[in-house]
Amino acid sequence: MLLPGLLMGCNRGQAQPAEDAVTAIRQPKPTFTPVVNEANIAVAQPTPASTEGGDASAAGQGSQSASIAQPTGAMVIVSDPLVNLRSGPGLDYDIVAVAERGEEFDITGKSSDGTWWQICCTVDGSVVWIINELADTNGPVDSVPVAEGDAVAAAPAGGFSVGQVKATVNIPLLNARSEANTTSEVVALVEAGQQYDVLSTSLARDWWQVCCVDGREAWLNDEFVDLQGPAATVPIFGQTAPAAEAEAAPAALTFDLTDQEQFAETTGVRIFLFVSDAEDRALGDYSLTVSKNGNALAVEGASFGGQPGFTWPFQDARQRSQNFKAEFPGEDPAGVWEVQLVDGNGEPAGPAATFELAADDPMQELYVRYKRR
Repeated sequence: MLLPGLLMGCNRGQAQPAEDAVTAIRQPKPTFTPVVNEANIAVAQPTPASTEGGDASAAGQGSQSASIAQPTGAMVIVSDPLVNLRSGPGLDYDIVAVAERGEEFDITGKSSDGTWWQICCTVDGSVVWIINELADTNGPVDSVPVAEGDAVAAAPAGGFSVGQVKATVNIPLLNARSEANTTSEVVALVEAGQQYDVLSTSLARDWWQVCCVDGREAWLNDEFVDLQGPAATVPIFGQTAPAAEAEAAPAALTFDLTDQEQFAETTGVRIFLFVSDAEDRALGDYSLTVSKNGNALAVEGASFGGQPGFTWPFQDARQRSQNFKAEFPGEDPAGVWEVQLVDGNGEPAGPAATFELAADDPMQELYVRYKRR
């Protein structure tokens, strides 16, 4: 990277460009964008060359948020054949890419509950999240900090979610900075047409925090970017969602998950449900949501009331009461299965049960029992 002083020496006696509107001679280097093939595997393909150059302004030190995406020395190694990489630490977040078994990524943080790793980087430079159940780790994972970005993604203000608003650079070269001011460290130079996800904004809404520039979160001056999407919903950096957002919280769960078991079955995944009131009487009009590796699977029908049926046709140690069955005979069992009770409106009524199956798992019959509180 060209030093600031060198550029200033070259420009002596000439009019200086506006702050963060940088002009420089840049050398080409390859970049990559992700392409998904028929097997749903992310493959790197070359795109036109980008360029690199210096900056005519003095760069200060310090970082307000770039530490979010800094490597920690620990790594994840994908352990499942195909694993979704998501925009946030949860199954409800968008799938950004798909990783194959054996792929390695730097860990930059973890979720507050420790069940997801924040990793860097996908082939387009994005910082993403992977569920820890489907990845092995290497290195000092015990010292990995909770990612600061988790709070921004998990509690957006005004209905905002990451990916809704984009910032596109509208000048030939622009300084991406570590903080929302013109004296902070220059993270990198970005060029016209490059687009980034907006994460937050400064108090005066004259700077935009974006992800990701060279694997780091950075700030862009509002004067030199065009915004796409509902910019008014972007939260102020460091502020949490207003208390009024609590009104949108889901209703309290009214059932307990009392049993979660697996039984011998190799012809396909079969799920039995027994949902009952507090006196163990079968309840009708309930169903299940079922997902594998975060992808929803179709479930039809509802539970029946009255006399329950049985999971096994004759009296045996594996026989259980049931009033709903869902089968997935054509689905590869390998992966993490999440099963959750829902009411007649499709709203969650009890906590989710998680099962992890192998491709040739001998225990493909899953059983869950929910009891009203």
